[in-house]
Amino acid sequence: MDGFRDVLGFCLERIRKGYIVSDVFVDIKDIKKGLLCKNTKGEEFVVVEDLNHKKCLIEFTDKHKHVREVHKSAIRSGNVKNPYSITKQGVGYLGYGDYSTDKNKREHLIWSKMLERCYYQGHPHYENYEDVIVCEDWHNFQNFAAWCGTQKGFSNRHFELDKDFLVEGNRVYGPDVCCFLPQVINKFFLKGRTAQKRDKNLAKGVTKMESGNYRAAANGRKLGTFPTQKQAEMAYKNYKKYNLWLLANEYKEELDENVYARLLELSTSRWQDFVIDCKTYQDLISTGMAYEWYPSLPFSWDEAKRILEENEGE
Repeated sequence: MDGFRDVLGFCLERIRKGYIVSDVFVDIKDIKKGLLCKNTKGEEFVVVEDLNHKKCLIEFTDKHKHVREVHKSAIRSGNVKNPYSITKQGVGYLGYGDYSTDKNKREHLIWSKMLERCYYQGHPHYENYEDVIVCEDWHNFQNFAAWCGTQKGFSNRHFELDKDFLVEGNRVYGPDVCCFLPQVINKFFLKGRTAQKRDKNLAKGVTKMESGNYRAAANGRKLGTFPTQKQAEMAYKNYKKYNLWLLANEYKEELDENVYARLLELSTSRWQDFVIDCKTYQDLISTGMAYEWYPSLPFSWDEAKRILEENEGE
């Protein structure tokens, strides 16, 4: 009688927790090919082959149709794990393959944080990721971990996953658009975005002072005070673009070739935009010429003159 009460109490506890209990009463002798069962999460699987008196082969009935060998005692208790069971932020699952949470801790940490940013509303930066999604292929940890192993920079712990460096404005994490960037380069862009967020009426890196002048600053460094917003903005662009060019060459050997090419494109083409914004050669000289970094442009002063001449009157 006491044994029956123990079993009954066990079943009632499982009911209270929302578990499926019908399969608890499956006798091991009744576990044969074709038997439809459920695990403790309510996921259905079917016995596809009776291997021996202890083991059998099962197949889950979800879209992944995962097949695995299990002990019949596990079927009786419902303790049959499905690697495709959703475990992360309502979309992510570990999947079946060569990668595990124990052996691939860095991959799993990056994957988990990526899903949290996109799908966990309590994340401190969720408002910046509310419309960002992770591609369906990367819902499977196996696929994400395999991609990481092919990426230059992944093994360097000072590199971070980035979704919108190669494709500006991208809002989908996926293998064709993501890359790994050095933290210093990633933060190089983030600080500018933060400055913009503080006052949308001002350009990145520019703040208005009580005196009415404008201060330019980048990466924690004050670049100077200017009478007009335009001058402060150009000083900010000056500093950022030149330093971006320096970073590209500093990390050249560690960067993926597409990342390096993108850095050069940003530092050089945007320098040309900066030169054009100056309108005249004299404006170019007067805007920040006193700074120690300014004489070393990614291209020569003769090139700057040529660009201005080509765009004269536009």
